[in-house]
Amino acid sequence: MAHAVFMAARKLHYYFQSYKIKVPTSFPLRDMFENTEASGRIGKWATQLAEHTIDFISRSAIKS
Repeated sequence: MAHAVFMAARKLHYYFQSYKIKVPTSFPLRDMFENTEASGRIGKWATQLAEHTIDFISRSAIKS
């Protein structure tokens, strides 16, 4: 899931620079990208995504 957000930011960088992006997810992506001790790929992705305004909001269930 983290890779999908990173690739979307790479491919759609014009939109990510111009708009505030909201990512509804049930995964703990915010915690993963804000971890200061992350290394490897996640750390690299986090530094590159830090230049964009991305809000990870919790995805709620659809009520009928």
